[in-house]
Amino acid sequence: MKTTIICLALAVMQLSGYSQPAKATQTPAAPAAAPAAVPAAGQPAGPPYQLAGTETFELPSPETGNTYNIVVGVPSDYASAPAGKTYPVIYVIDAQWQFPLMGPIAGAVNYDGQMPPALLVGISWKTTNDNLMALRDKDMTPAASKSRPGYGHAEKFQDFLRHTLIPRIESHYRAGPHRTLTGCSTSSLLVLHTMLTQPDLFQGYICSSPPISWDNFALNTLLDQFPPDGFKQDTRAYMTCGALENSPMWSDFADKVARKNLKNLRFGFESVSNSGHASENAECYTRGLQFVFDTNAPPKAASGNP
Repeated sequence: MKTTIICLALAVMQLSGYSQPAKATQTPAAPAAAPAAVPAAGQPAGPPYQLAGTETFELPSPETGNTYNIVVGVPSDYASAPAGKTYPVIYVIDAQWQFPLMGPIAGAVNYDGQMPPALLVGISWKTTNDNLMALRDKDMTPAASKSRPGYGHAEKFQDFLRHTLIPRIESHYRAGPHRTLTGCSTSSLLVLHTMLTQPDLFQGYICSSPPISWDNFALNTLLDQFPPDGFKQDTRAYMTCGALENSPMWSDFADKVARKNLKNLRFGFESVSNSGHASENAECYTRGLQFVFDTNAPPKAASGNP
């Protein structure tokens, strides 16, 4: 019994760290302080990055009462092009999100020979008090609703495009007659609304996941009412949705356009597999530019390929 008690005491002492005198330990040196030149987290070390070949300006609109931030991207051959050469213009609504995406895509599609070099014109809102979404939704929607009584300024925004922005671009840049309008989500609603209500304004339309159901599917009504003799000019429109959005409204609208069979309109539609509302934008712009310009040129092979 005495032996058992001694063993238990030794075990307790071992678990407590007292079975033998503690060895001296060396405290590790504190890490060296960062050099004074290293900026604190969240503070850029230099000026903001700017996309090459772009310039920006503010443009007030007497039509909407808003001021817009406009960014213009010129193709790489713009400065060296012969006198008189003009370029198609791609108007990119929601430039605050989409312009940095559209620029490289347009460059890649042009590199592959599937579209000509083009001017890119991005449109975004000069905001105050973090009111971007409110300004955007008012401008992009064709009609107000009970829950959104201040919306429904699409016609005013179309007037801004026709009477203020497009004349500014065509008087200050070597813009040709071919224009394309692009949008995503709510701004795609404006794109399709423009195609069906002011069809002379653009020849190309590219839209991702437009809210077809807005105002009790008003786009379907506009399509039904479109003149039976169709479009006066060659017009191409391309629409996508994300397959993960899991709604039939886009394919139903595409089927309705096909049944209408409007003269001079080519309409393409794709549900982008394994993509949602935002992640399908890149695919939309790539396929949309290929569809709108449709040069029928095979893509370039990589250097060194047979």
